[in-house]
Amino acid sequence: MDRKVHLIVDRHSAHRSKTVRSWLADHEAQIELHFLPSYSPELNPDELVNTDQDRKRAGMP
Repeated sequence: MDRKVHLIVDRHSAHRSKTVRSWLADHEAQIELHFLPSYSPELNPDELVNTDQDRKRAGMP
């Protein structure tokens, strides 16, 4: 490839392992990982729907 690859990944332990970090260090000109936040419900629209449904089930306004 003639461009750097930017890969968006979750924080699974496999993505943060020593083996992966070592490989990435050897290929930093070709690929870069960007980690998603570990927990950010404000960025997930489904989370808002789930919260609203949970409140209705609990009898909250």
